[in-house]
Amino acid sequence: MKRTQIATVVVALAGAAAALWVFGTGTFGLLSAANVAVIIAIGGFMVDRMLVKREDRLQGFAVTDERTMLLEGKAGRAAFMLGNYVWLALLWYEFAAENWMPWPKIGSPPVLLLGLMAQLAVYFVARVTLTKSVKR
Repeated sequence: MKRTQIATVVVALAGAAAALWVFGTGTFGLLSAANVAVIIAIGGFMVDRMLVKREDRLQGFAVTDERTMLLEGKAGRAAFMLGNYVWLALLWYEFAAENWMPWPKIGSPPVLLLGLMAQLAVYFVARVTLTKSVKR
């Protein structure tokens, strides 16, 4: 493994250990530690990928071709739309748990609504920006 990937894993494990130390070894502490480790690992690997792309560009290699960009765009759109459906599913779960079903409630409908609205705002801003930039 490269040095940056090893450093990312070490920092992610240190972050998880710090979360365990702060929150304890209960269920919440373990979930918090896992979340911290995953977030740090994803960020570190993204930085590593950006550095590799930068090195390739500086050396004169083609970073991505048109087909790769098209596929990445389609995959990004699909992931974004799936995220919208997850937000809606969480809202419906909260609504059903509060009114009809004996399920445990999440207890944060305002946060769910804010997250859904923020994601939809990003979608509409990107949609308007991209449609204005495309010449017909």
